[in-house]
Amino acid sequence: MARIINQPQCLRRFSGDLTRRLRHSTLADWSGRIAIVTNLGTTRLVVRGGRVKVGDRAGQAKVTLRLPQERLTQLLFGFHSIDLLLSHGFARLTGDKKGIIDTLFPKGHALRDAVGHVLTGSGW
Repeated sequence: MARIINQPQCLRRFSGDLTRRLRHSTLADWSGRIAIVTNLGTTRLVVRGGRVKVGDRAGQAKVTLRLPQERLTQLLFGFHSIDLLLSHGFARLTGDKKGIIDTLFPKGHALRDAVGHVLTGSGW
């Protein structure tokens, strides 16, 4: 079992992998803010110019994903798809693109940081 301790820092560490996923997808030109809301708080991902980074809380989110922190952990590890979490009521998604969440957090693919380390339970 894994747990996220610092949600913004966790997502910031893996922003390079999120950027690679975006750039190699059909949504490479998508831009906007994604609000990820868990019991740990709200973290906004800013998607612009083919890059994904953790941004400030200002600005309207195009997509809002609400889910418990343990379900976000499952997305980060690639353990569950967003479709499964939504269909079982474990997550709520509002906004214009479910596809952007599928692109950034595909089932079966754990996130990697800038030096290639796979996301592990230690330190999170």
